Amino acid sequence: MPVAPVEHGMAPGLERNGEQMAGSMAVVSAHAADFVWRAGGTIAKYVRHGWDVNVVIMSLGVRGESASLWRTEGQTYEEVARIRREEATRAAEVLGCRLHFFDLVDYPMEITPEVMDRLVRFFREVRPSIILTHGHKDPFNPDHPVVHKATVEARLLAGAAGVMPEIPPIAPPRLFGFEPHQTEMSEFKPEILVDITADFETKLKAMQCVPTQTYLIEFHRQLAEARGYHARRNGQSRDVKYAEAFQSYVPIVTDMLP
Repeated sequence: MPVAPVEHGMAPGLERNGEQMAGSMAVVSAHAADFVWRAGGTIAKYVRHGWDVNVVIMSLGVRGESASLWRTEGQTYEEVARIRREEATRAAEVLGCRLHFFDLVDYPMEITPEVMDRLVRFFREVRPSIILTHGHKDPFNPDHPVVHKATVEARLLAGAAGVMPEIPPIAPPRLFGFEPHQTEMSEFKPEILVDITADFETKLKAMQCVPTQTYLIEFHRQLAEARGYHARRNGQSRDVKYAEAFQSYVPIVTDMLP
């Protein structure tokens, strides 16, 4: 008789014994659209299954991720920020998640004690069981490792009873890094493949809400297709066409192997 997976072994799973399991997911995105490219399908899937998904936009990527907008003569920081905020907002509406803008300056990004307190408070308030963010290394983007380090630290502080005692601490959420653009150079290991076939069209619509970086749409369509192939090769249903890859940064506690 097959053994049903236990809750903490489902990484990241949605059902147990055929019953839908809803919860809270937090996503920490360095720039305006990172959450769309790297985890849009997974976000849409969890929202569709009743999860509350909250996304922190640490910065709008005005200086380092908005090159096409700066080609306009007389362009200003404020105008680029407005456009990027609108793009992120439209994409989030398509995916069904909620955004929290921290409005930091990017390239380079500085995590001050005040920013860390704000991120800890965010985790305490939304109380996620799953956190998605950037990986620990990205030689092509200085902000991504900074956000990874801040997320790891904030996750730990959010569970410390003496930190912000006015808000109850959280149980340690599972922590996953989403796939960077330069997978091998960033030491990313695709340990978990999430089937996003049913939600890929939603992700595509969300990506189309970000015309500032249109060149990334086809890249991420091809990447999702490649990860779908890998999912099929690793024992999933032949119906899997698209998938997103994640790397686990903490041990997954389970009674039995899932």
